[in-house]
Amino acid sequence: MTNRFLGALGAAVWLMSLAGVGFAQEPDTSMWVANGPVHSVTAAGGTVYIGGSFTHVGPPTGGFVRIDATTGAVLPPIHRVAGAVTTVAPDGGGG
Repeated sequence: MTNRFLGALGAAVWLMSLAGVGFAQEPDTSMWVANGPVHSVTAAGGTVYIGGSFTHVGPPTGGFVRIDATTGAVLPPIHRVAGAVTTVAPDGGGG
């Protein structure tokens, strides 16, 4: 490694140390999500508008959700599942 690279690396580390400690915000799991990419967001008159390549916006459900066979409505409780669900089988006890 060259001295110039090491000097730049040292300067970068020093600058990062000046920034202090950062904290990530907690995600708001009550916010609705889109089923595709959101490309633009704007607010007007107390309403937020989004545009993008999606066909549905609704509550986050993850990879699995129970629905009413007649109405298609989401049935509580909503258990958020991380990842994909490829198979579902009844347990004989309503679960």
